[in-house]
Amino acid sequence: MKNKPISRKFFFFFALFFVFFLGRLALGGSSSFISPLEKEHNRRLLEDKTKEYLGARYQYGSMDLQRKRFDCSGLVWSLVFSFLEEKNFPRTSQLIFNYLRKEQEVDLQKAKRGDFVFFRRSSKSPEINHIGLYWGKNKNNEHLMYHASSSKGVEFRNISQSNYWKKKLVSVRRYRPFYQLFN
Repeated sequence: MKNKPISRKFFFFFALFFVFFLGRLALGGSSSFISPLEKEHNRRLLEDKTKEYLGARYQYGSMDLQRKRFDCSGLVWSLVFSFLEEKNFPRTSQLIFNYLRKEQEVDLQKAKRGDFVFFRRSSKSPEINHIGLYWGKNKNNEHLMYHASSSKGVEFRNISQSNYWKKKLVSVRRYRPFYQLFN
């Protein structure tokens, strides 16, 4: 019985398998490469999670996943934790802002789903007191965020149309480990 030479196709697929799958395992799954298929799956999971929490009641200081009650930072924390299981991710808007201070700041016009939007009550206040998840643009090219509002609960809000939110926007930050899951 003669040994057949290894075909080029087999070698090519074996090399791809090694690079993409075994390479990720060797790195403990922490490789920065996330396939387009995984990103699409993550986008669907994020959409499902946001639909699940949509309309949930606002409760200051809460991130009650069972009863679906959140404040703004609790909502963001629960989304980050559900994808990254990062237990050290801060819990309040100000602490999250401080934690992401070294991360890339993004102009609102270049923001993408998964970026964080930070707000403060007034221009005189140094404290960040609200956070949301940038969601993208609607059909009218207006910026949307997903957040927990004290008056309306968890909702999508048009930042572009709301003078209230437009005036209070401080920063848009891109947290690479979270952002790269979707983009």
